[in-house]
This record gives sequence, C-alpha cells and structure tokens, in this order.
Amino acid sequence: MKGKDDARRWSELCARRAVGRFLRRRGIRSRWLRGGEPPDWWAEIEGVCYAVEVTRSYGLTSEGRQVPQSIRLFEQIEEEINRAVPLEPPVGSYVMTFEELALARPDRRLLIESVLRFIDGTALLSKTEPFALIKGRKVTIEKVSADGSCVASLITTHPDGRSGSEIAEELQGVVNRAISAKIKLLPKVMEPKLLAIVDTFAWAADDRFWSSVTCVDGDYFVAILRATAEGHCQVLRANAPSPFVQ
Repeated sequence: MKGKDDARRWSELCARRAVGRFLRRRGIRSRWLRGGEPPDWWAEIEGVCYAVEVTRSYGLTSEGRQVPQSIRLFEQIEEEINRAVPLEPPVGSYVMTFEELALARPDRRLLIESVLRFIDGTALLSKTEPFALIKGRKVTIEKVSADGSCVASLITTHPDGRSGSEIAEELQGVVNRAISAKIKLLPKVMEPKLLAIVDTFAWAADDRFWSSVTCVDGDYFVAILRATAEGHCQVLRANAPSPFVQ
C-alpha cells in the first residue's frame, strides 16, 4: 500500500536528517546511501560504514493497548492523504499535529482536502510555519523539509493523566520491542549497526522520559538513537568507540 510505504519513507528521511544534523554539530561529516531494507540506510561516518535501521514509534497506537478510535481515525486519514500526495516531483515532508478528537465525516473530507491544498500551495517552499487546517479544531500542518513526498502525524494530547514514571515505563517497552524486532531482521548484515527510533508520539517528546530507558540487548547496535520530526537526535545508548559516545 502506497500510504504505508510513504510513512516508512518519511521516517527514514527524518532519521537521516536528525542523525546527520547531530553529527554535523559535533564536526563530523556523514554520507548516506539507501540500503536494501534491511538496512534502511548505509551511512559512512569517519571512514566507517554503518548499517542504519529505522523504526517509527507511535507509543499507544502500536503497543497492544486499547487504541482510542480518534487515533485510529487519524492513522487512516494519514494513509489516505499519502496515497494522494504526488511523489514526482517531490513536494517535501509535512507533519500534521492534532489532539484526540472526534471528527464527523464532513470534517474528515474537509481535513483531507485542506491538507492537499496546503501541500499544493507550499510545494516549492523548503519549510513553513504551522498552519491551522480546520477552524475551531486543534489540527495544524507544517512543512518540515524539502526532502521526500509524505505527511506524518503527531498526537499532542496528554496520555490519560499518566505520571512521568508510567510514560517512561511505556517507552521502555517501545524501545525494547523495537530492538528485538530489528535484531531479527539483520542477521546477515555484518557491518556495525545503528538503530534510529523516530518519535511520532508528541506527549512523550521530552528527553527526560527517553533518557531513563534501559536498552535490553542494546550491545547489538553501536548506538540506539531517538529522532524527532523537528530534527532533534537523542542518544539513548552508545558503545565505545563510536561517534555517538558523548
């Protein structure tokens, strides 16, 4: 399905941008080449070739809990939008931010049409400020990069009053399940490996929550990184010697 392929492509571009920016800030240049899936990327860093695997985290929406219907609805809307986004020429990468809410069918169609109009009007821009899509609803979109052609979504609602420790516990599960899943995909890849987890669940977008995560079986990867749509890269675990040891 094109929508799922585009969502994965967005994640890969997000990871490349965030990790590359992190390295540049440390005075380290990197070169990136599409991988054969696996891995998603090959990255040459300080003369070493790394296999980079990318995964996208939704927190609640992928961890086996009861998923609110409003979140399922926005995932469906995201896929429908991506099926309509032109791939050639590339129009760029967009992020749609929303709170959990119920959308009537007319609002759903209005939202999709508004997103596509916004993309059409900003295709030649490198990035934009957030733009409100529906009057009276907390749904915005912004262009974050001229790379790619896809739309991803962020959920901004608070996670049902859970405490910081409960959020950290859920992130622990998110990270360790990602590690386990990716290890199974890479048995034939001999190069040193990096894992980038693209954080698309906005209520957990706090470095403090993620820094408390213990990466079980983390030694399999040279580094495990968290990347955000805004281009932020956080090192969750790094083994020496590597350019990610801080």
